[in-house]
Amino acid sequence: MRDLMLGVLEASNWVVGGQNGAAGIRLWIEHRSLAYRMLRPKIARPVMLGVSELSRVVHAWPTRPLPSDLWQ
Repeated sequence: MRDLMLGVLEASNWVVGGQNGAAGIRLWIEHRSLAYRMLRPKIARPVMLGVSELSRVVHAWPTRPLPSDLWQ
C-alpha cells in the first residue's frame, strides 16, 4: 500500500486534494482519509529547497577537496 500511495503522490506532484489531487482522482478516497493513511507508514512530502536555501548550501560547500574514499 505504501508503494502505491508513494507512486500516486509522486504522479500528482504531491497534491493530496483538489482537482488534480491524488485522493479523489487516482485513489477514489477523501483527501482527509489519504492524509490520515499517510501517518502510519510515515509518508511525507520531500523537502524542496528554494533558491535562498540552495544558495546557502552551495556557499557552505567545503573549499578543500573531500577524501577520495567518500566517492567509492
